[in-house]
Amino acid sequence: MRKKSFPSFCILIILAASLSAGCGRQHCLVKSAGRAYSDPFEYCGAVRNADLPGAPFSGPPLPPAIIAGLRKALNGRNIPDDILKAGSFWRCMEGKVYACFTGADIPCMAKADTTKTPDVAMLKFCTDSPEAGIIHAYVTGRMTVYSWRCRHGLPETVEQVAWPDSRGFIANHWYEIVQPPKAGP
Repeated sequence: MRKKSFPSFCILIILAASLSAGCGRQHCLVKSAGRAYSDPFEYCGAVRNADLPGAPFSGPPLPPAIIAGLRKALNGRNIPDDILKAGSFWRCMEGKVYACFTGADIPCMAKADTTKTPDVAMLKFCTDSPEAGIIHAYVTGRMTVYSWRCRHGLPETVEQVAWPDSRGFIANHWYEIVQPPKAGP
C-alpha cells in the first residue's frame, strides 16, 4: 500500500478550505501576499472580480476617484458628494472598477432576475387585471430583465429589456470607472 505524501495532502486541504470559504483563487493569492491596496484600480487589477470590495482593500468606502468617475458617468455635476457617497456602490469585474448609484430605486447590489416564471405577486396582479398591458416594477421587482404583461389572466414576458453582466448584475445600472491620469513629477 502506497503512503500518501503529507505536504500534498496539506495543500489540498488548504485549497479546499479557501474555496469553501468563498475565496476565489486570485483573491486568496493577493491576500496571502499580505499587500493592502488603497487604490481601487490597483485593487481591482489584483483581485479581478469582487462583488463588494473587501480585504485587501484598505481605502475609503467610496474613494474620490470613483465619486468623480461616477459623477461624470451620470452627467451629474450638481450631485453633492454626500448624496453620491450615501447611495453608491463599487465593485471589480474582470480587473476593472465599476460603480452604481441607487438614484431612483436602482437595485445596485441585487443580481439580475432572468427567470421567465411569474411569481405570486404577478399571478395576483393578472387575476385582478387580466388584460393589463404592463405589469409594473413594483409588482415584478426591479431586478427582472423582462417587461411583463397580463394576457387572459396570466403573466407573460413581452421582451428582454436588460442584460446581466458577467457577474450577474444588470449591466446598464453599472458604469465602468476609468482610472484618472496619475499626476506627474
